[in-house]
Amino acid sequence: GNVQMVMPVGGTISNLAVNLGSAAGTGRSWVFSIRKGGTTTAVSCKVEGSTAKSCTSSATVTFAAGELIDLEANPSSPSPSNWSSLRWSVTLTE
Repeated sequence: GNVQMVMPVGGTISNLAVNLGSAAGTGRSWVFSIRKGGTTTAVSCKVEGSTAKSCTSSATVTFAAGELIDLEANPSSPSPSNWSSLRWSVTLTE
């Protein structure tokens, strides 16, 4: 299921960075996107291929205090390898 977090303060989200423990695989990919209240935003990045394990985005989106944020992961077809671990971060500027 989805896990959403409540934004404690309002501000602008930027600098999405995603790091996987393993690559997606040849011809496969994962697209990661920040969602705002369950809706996908322009803040997204793609990890693809047999060697890449990370991606970043310079796009931004604003949030108000109390809005919900989460990270969506969309697999390619054919499905990529499952990651052994996933870390993600963003910058919040009030």
